[in-house]
Formats: sequence, C-alpha cells, structure tokens
Amino acid sequence: MDYKKIPSKESLLDKSKKHLFMFSHHDDEIVSAGIIQRLQPGAALMWVTNSDGLYFKINVSPEEYGKLRVAEGWNVSRELGFKDEDVTNGLFSEVENYRLFVNSIKSEAQFGEAIEFFRQQGRAIYEKINEVNPDIIWTYAFQGGMPEHDLTHVLTAACIDSYEREFGKKIQMVEIPAYELTVLISFRFNPWYKGTKYYIDMTRDELLKKLAAAFHYPSQVELIEKFRKVIDRLGKASGLIGRPFDFESYCGREYFAPVCEPRDYSRPPYRIDFFNYMFDDYLGEPVKFIGMMDRIFAEVQKPVFHNIHNTCDRNISHSHDDSGQKCCCMS
Repeated sequence: MDYKKIPSKESLLDKSKKHLFMFSHHDDEIVSAGIIQRLQPGAALMWVTNSDGLYFKINVSPEEYGKLRVAEGWNVSRELGFKDEDVTNGLFSEVENYRLFVNSIKSEAQFGEAIEFFRQQGRAIYEKINEVNPDIIWTYAFQGGMPEHDLTHVLTAACIDSYEREFGKKIQMVEIPAYELTVLISFRFNPWYKGTKYYIDMTRDELLKKLAAAFHYPSQVELIEKFRKVIDRLGKASGLIGRPFDFESYCGREYFAPVCEPRDYSRPPYRIDFFNYMFDDYLGEPVKFIGMMDRIFAEVQKPVFHNIHNTCDRNISHSHDDSGQKCCCMS
C-alpha cells in the first residue's frame, strides 16, 4: 500500500477503477450499499465466511443456517448490481473460526491449527484479488468490535502487501466503519479516529434500495430491528442538543476512510481489553484481544501470500453453489 499519499474522495469513488468489496459475512455489504450502488456496474464482491455463526437462533444446524445466509446474500448481491460472475463465497465456517479463536491459547499445536485455517482464508482472499486485479479494496475497519471483521481486515491488508510484492501494483485499501463498544458506535468512526474520513449522503432512491436490500435477509430482521431501536434512541438523545436523527437519516450517510499508514495489528484498538469484542464468546468462553487475537494477528498480518500463491492455485478450486454463484473451496 502507498502510505505517502492520501487519496481524494473523488479518486476513491472513481467508477473507471476496479473495485473489490471484501467482507466477512452475508449482510456486511448493507452498511456500504450506497457506495456500492455508485460504483456499479463492474464492482466485485467476496464474502469470506458462510455466515453460519448464529445457527442456534433458529434451531437449525450450522450447515443449514450457512446455506440460508448464502442464499440470502445471493439475492442481495443482485439487488445491489453485482454481476453473478463477480461474486465469490469463501464458505469458511464462522463456528470453526470461533472455536479456533478460543482454542488457540490452549496449546501451541492448537495455535498452529488456528493460524493454518486463517491462512487458508488469506489464500482465498489472495486468489480473489488475483482474479479481479483491483485498484481499490473496500473492507470493514479494524475496530475491536467483532473479531471476524478484524480478521478479514488484517488478512486483506496482508494480501494487498503480498500482491504488491508479487506484481508491483499498489492497491488502495479503504475501511468502512461497522461497530465498536457493542453497538454504541455504529456505522461511524469513533471521535478519536486519526485517519482522513469521507462520507456520502445517499439519494432517496439509493436509500430505499439499501433498506430493501437489508430486508432481503429475513434471518437478520430481528438484528436489524435492534439496530433501528438503538439508533432511534441515540437520535432522540442527540435531539436534546439540537441534532436529532432517526434510523433512515442515519443510514443515509455512509462513511469511509483510506488506509494510509502502516499498522501493527497486534496492538489492540482499546488498551483496556474489556472494550474489545465486548461480550463476544464461543460456547461461554470469551474472545479476547490481549493474549488471544493479538497473537493471531501478529502472525496473519505477515505478507506471505505471494510466496504460497502457487499452492493457492493448486488447493483452491472455484465451484458454484446451487444458485450458480462462484464459491472458493479448499481441497
């Protein structure tokens, strides 16, 4: 990545450039649905996981829930203007990610198992980058809000560095705020964020398409309604100082920021670890940054994927799911 120059808002939204959106879960793309619409046609998309993590919410197996989420994502990708051939599912299990997060601190063997699984995800990301050859990659910010968001961010950053080493091409990384401090700070950068922030204000038609896309995830309606209630309450509180807002007006503004400085991803977003991944767990075992994710990120941030690109070519095969969508399958 080129750390010397801060790109302009206009250059980041240039439709003549190749854009790739890299997300962990099916529904992550909704946060930047307005930006996505403005960059169509021609943008590409990859979801790294199969989004099976909340299977217990509707009393089905992880496999069944993952298939449901993938099918929902397929509908949304079309709604937002992605071409079928430009969309890829990594299909890595969230459940397995979380199991490996918490087990990674139990022994060196289990730490090694975790790193290998996460590097498999990095190889799949690298393969997608190699396929698209993008100028700009959009992904969620490194916030300490959700470990898989941060994992995808770190792997994407490592792959961008590897791609430059292999091909000499500089790719601009752009981060999109998701949430941190549970949902207290949602879809916005925190007030102490040091980077250069940009935003777009969506048109009414763009906003309506964004909201329609969100409700193409029936499995996530309950979660969306919880976000709506939180944001409406924050908007009412903000009204006490003369700056009221509601869910629709809040979602109608989308923030993003170019990543223009080198980062050590083993350093926690919050020094007090309670504020990283608040209340996140796997079967009752907490996911922590310090002593757990910091060790993982210290390893997977290394730009090694150009060295294993040939292995990636051998071990990753592109197939299609039942809807015809491209999938990235490890063999």
